[in-house]
Amino acid sequence: MTGPRRRRRSPAGDRPLRVAMIPLLPGDNAATRTFCHEPLEHLAGSGITGRVFPPSSDRLYRLLNRPDSRARVPLSTLYWYGLVLPRRVAQVAAAARFDVVFIQRGMLRAASAPVLEALVWLVAGRLAGRRILYHCDDALHTVANPRWYRARCRMADWVITGSDEVAAFARAANPRVWRFSAPIDVGRYPVRRHQGRARTIGWVGTLPEDSLPLVTGALATVCRRHDVQVKVVSGRPFQAPELDGRLAWEQWSPARRYAVFGDLDIGIMPLADEPYQRGKEGFKLKEYMAAGLPVVCSPVGFNRQLVEDGVVGFFARSEPEWVRQLERLVGDPELRRRLGQAGRRLAETSFDHHQHLLRLGKFLRAPEREGT
Repeated sequence: MTGPRRRRRSPAGDRPLRVAMIPLLPGDNAATRTFCHEPLEHLAGSGITGRVFPPSSDRLYRLLNRPDSRARVPLSTLYWYGLVLPRRVAQVAAAARFDVVFIQRGMLRAASAPVLEALVWLVAGRLAGRRILYHCDDALHTVANPRWYRARCRMADWVITGSDEVAAFARAANPRVWRFSAPIDVGRYPVRRHQGRARTIGWVGTLPEDSLPLVTGALATVCRRHDVQVKVVSGRPFQAPELDGRLAWEQWSPARRYAVFGDLDIGIMPLADEPYQRGKEGFKLKEYMAAGLPVVCSPVGFNRQLVEDGVVGFFARSEPEWVRQLERLVGDPELRRRLGQAGRRLAETSFDHHQHLLRLGKFLRAPEREGT
């Protein structure tokens, strides 16, 4: 798999380019939407079209991957190896007919060996001469076998990531690493008008149980002192006894994807200072800022690049700091307004999807030129 690469022909100018997008998870997943569906929708007018090859429907994924189910392990095994695996084999043959194959995170479960990626490398890459791009927005090599992620990087013509942690890891296996951070459609986020005392501290994401327990003590203290609530928007319920009566949970839904930020006064992103967390791109911070929300976050990984302390929000390293920074924002609408406006301006100038997806389109056409 490390032999001489076949030279890929790059479609020139406005010549049509077809891209096969193969995401790890179905369309409700934020990474799948951001890096697969939305680029194809946005770039269609510039002659870049394609198809997303999901592992299954969202409904089937939710049905067979329920963390609260007693049959969680056998159901998940059935999903990935009984249903997804044979579907993926068929998708490999279909993807080989496209000009570019874009693999987002992986083709089976995150902890699986890259057998399907090797099949893509052989069928689409070596036999059909297609360009293979591997995208990873999380430091998955820190929570799964790193050899398998090195193999994924080696089998790609280019590795794409916005994470410093992932970029450093990938370069040891493949020098062709292109930096591309998650863009957002800034104009679709409602801008919060800050008046009076804050009522809701919000967290929006996929796995609240991975990070919110770090700050439930601080949140409970702030809620008790200031009559505020914590709202969690995620795909699965979150419970915290410390927040009894002060915790609201909303099931994430496509219909409320943008509107939900209008219910919040402050956005938070706690992270443990660990390798996997340091590899996160800070997508939810970008969303909070787009919605004009001041943020409080851990100074970990990419968060340190996104947030200038005291300009768009505050860093908090300990429980007393979380309490202090949240209390500053809860009682001061002018401070929330000023930080929220600065965050919105930063989102408009630095995160908006239009400029970033145009850059992605140029890279898809000519990575040798745009990736240097």
